[in-house]
Amino acid sequence: GVYVVNLTVFSDLNCPDEMSLPFEIYGLLEPFFETPGPQCMDGNSFSFQGEGASTPDAQYDWTFQSAIPSASVAVSPSGVHFTQPGTFGVSLTIAENGCVETYTDSVWVVENPTIGFEIENPQGCPLLTVGFTDLSTAETTIGYNWNFGDGSTSNAQNPVHYYDTPGIYDVTLTINTSYGCIQTLTLTYSDTIRVNPLPIPGFLVEPGMVDILNPVVQVTGDAQNATGVTYFTSDGGFSDQWDFTHTWTQAGEQYIEQIVTNEFGCVASAIGYVYINGHLFWVPNSFTPNGDGINEVWQPVYTGVTNYHVKIFDRWGSIVFESDDPSIPWRGNVRGGDHFAEDGVYQYIISFDDLLSFPHEAEGHIVLTR
Repeated sequence: GVYVVNLTVFSDLNCPDEMSLPFEIYGLLEPFFETPGPQCMDGNSFSFQGEGASTPDAQYDWTFQSAIPSASVAVSPSGVHFTQPGTFGVSLTIAENGCVETYTDSVWVVENPTIGFEIENPQGCPLLTVGFTDLSTAETTIGYNWNFGDGSTSNAQNPVHYYDTPGIYDVTLTINTSYGCIQTLTLTYSDTIRVNPLPIPGFLVEPGMVDILNPVVQVTGDAQNATGVTYFTSDGGFSDQWDFTHTWTQAGEQYIEQIVTNEFGCVASAIGYVYINGHLFWVPNSFTPNGDGINEVWQPVYTGVTNYHVKIFDRWGSIVFESDDPSIPWRGNVRGGDHFAEDGVYQYIISFDDLLSFPHEAEGHIVLTR
C-alpha cells in the first residue's frame, strides 16, 4: 500500500520543523496460470490465463515449448498449437515495478488413438474358430467392443469367436478412451467372415435286420451337397462308393458310419444300425482224451453267443465239469482236473444268449472213450 512518513525536527532556541513523504510498497509478484487439461494432438488449441501481477502496467512474457506461437506477451494468450505429441513446458514471466518473477508448468498433448485389427482364419467350416488381434494404439487405456455379425459381442482386446452357422458376416470393432485424448473410433470389415455350409449326410440300409446265415445288406447313399463319401462298418469294413453291398462277419447290433465331404472340404457324418439275428452253435457228441493228439477235448463250436454256461453230469447226476467261458474245453477230467473221468456217456446242458439277448438252451449226450 501507500504509507506517509512524517519527520519532525526541533532543538533548543529554534522552532521545530517537519516534512512528510509518501512511500509505496508494491505487492509481491506471484505469477501463476491454471494448467489446461490434456488435448488430442490433431487440432489441439490451448488457452492460458495469466495471474499474479499487482497493477495493470505489469508486463507478461510467455514461452511455449514446441508450439505455434512459441511466445506471447498477452495476459491471456489463446490458440496455442503444439506441433507434436508429448509433455511440453510453458513459462510465464511477469515484470512489474522493477520486479521479475517466473512460473513454469507443463501441458500434455496426447497422440490421437488409431484403430485396426487383424483376422486369423476368416474362412472355413462350422464350427469355425476365428481369432481377432487388436492393432489399435493409444497413450491411455482403451475400451473395446467387438460385434461379430452373428449377434455375439465381446469386450476382450484379442477375442476368439466360434461361428457355428454357415453364412457371411461383418465384423465391427469400436474403441474408446476415457481420458487424455478422449475419442471413440469404429472400424468395420464387411463380408469378411465366410462360414461354408456343411454337407448333409444320409444313407439307406436294406434290410435293417438280417439273419446270421445270410448277413448281406445293401447300402444306398442319400447325402446332399456332398462330393465324396467314405463308409466304415463296425466289423472292420470300408467303402468309398456311394452304393455298395456288405456282408457282415459279426452278429448282434452293428453299425455303419458314413462320412461325407463337400467342395469346401467340410465334413459331416451319420451312423446307421443293423441287427444281425440268429446264431450258430454245434456240439460234438464224443471225444477221445487218450493223449494221441486227436480229438482230445470236448468243446462246442459257436458264433453269435453271449452269457454262456455249461454243465456236464455223470450218470449219477453229479457235475463233473462247469464253465461260463465257451473258450475253455472239457478235457475229460473230474474234480477240478485231479482225476480222469471214466469212459462212458455224460449229459450236458448249455444255456446262452444270442447277440440280440434272446435266450437259448441246448442239451444232449457226450460219449467219452479212451
